[in-house]
Amino acid sequence: MTKQKNNLILTILISITLILAVVGVWLIKGGNPIGSNTSTGIYTLDSTYNFNIDEVLSHNLPTIIDFGSSTCPYCIQMAGALSSANERYIGRAIIKYIDVEVNTTAASEFNITSIPTQVFFHANGTYMGDNTGPLTDANFDSILTDLGVI
Repeated sequence: MTKQKNNLILTILISITLILAVVGVWLIKGGNPIGSNTSTGIYTLDSTYNFNIDEVLSHNLPTIIDFGSSTCPYCIQMAGALSSANERYIGRAIIKYIDVEVNTTAASEFNITSIPTQVFFHANGTYMGDNTGPLTDANFDSILTDLGVI
């Protein structure tokens, strides 16, 4: 009887360990927090390869789209603030990054001629303006407040 109990306990512990390992890998690889839209990855920052403006705006959240490049010094300088804003405003705003050297179609749709350029949309999808040049954490906070994020 003791051997059967030990086998049962061992089986349970192995199962729990496997479940925890899978969840840990999922979180490390960018799993979205509970309550976010995991099926579309709407809060994923880098949208270079899968950008669809209609899909992004359909979520009725204030939106910032940053057009930049991995070779642009100002874009690189701003990367930390962009990532930080995306993490801080998840669920309250959508922030996207598009590398214009890879996705030239998206850049031309928005007539991007200089980078970094950010394009701003109200939660109702209305274009609210744009900015050319790098932004700081404080800039992102101010812009998102103007867009109605509380």
